[in-house]
Amino acid sequence: MKTKQRLLAFGMIILANIVGFNSMAQDTNETGSSLSLGLPALALIKTDAAPINLTLTTTVAGEMVAASVTNTAARIKVTSIIAGTGTRSISGAVTAGTPPANTYLKMTPIVNPAPNFVGTSGNVTAVEYDLTSGVAAGSKEIVTGIGSCYSGTTPTDGYAIKYEFGILNAGAFGDIRATAGAAMTVTFTISDESVI
Repeated sequence: MKTKQRLLAFGMIILANIVGFNSMAQDTNETGSSLSLGLPALALIKTDAAPINLTLTTTVAGEMVAASVTNTAARIKVTSIIAGTGTRSISGAVTAGTPPANTYLKMTPIVNPAPNFVGTSGNVTAVEYDLTSGVAAGSKEIVTGIGSCYSGTTPTDGYAIKYEFGILNAGAFGDIRATAGAAMTVTFTISDESVI
């Protein structure tokens, strides 16, 4: 008899646990989702892919080639999301090549970035930088105070850069040699500005 009572008691305990579990696992009229939201810090930069062609020439016999030629088609496009109150800057430096003998290369950031910029586009340093010495010219800071912003992606969006290529000394014209496509590379870098 005791065995039957034990089995009956044991069966009632199991049944109570199953009923209790079912009542705890029932759906209710509301529920929730746990979300993890993120917005990473971004510092993306690119230049137009097409090479910039600067050629000094003339079509008139007896005339000197053009003393200089300029191009303002170059654009630097960015997407920046900063963390906290920090800012970023863009610098440019020659990373390969030098101009042909008795010529120079200058770079000038154009003051106002394209109007499609959204956010804090920073301050353009409208200073003419001499890149004639190539890599030895060092790094030139061209934009400071960049916050969270994006420039747009069309050919006229972004920070505009003016390049000027010209004769260094017309009196030493005899030192000039024909050069087809002397390659130079100017590399632009976006980086966090140090906080003082």
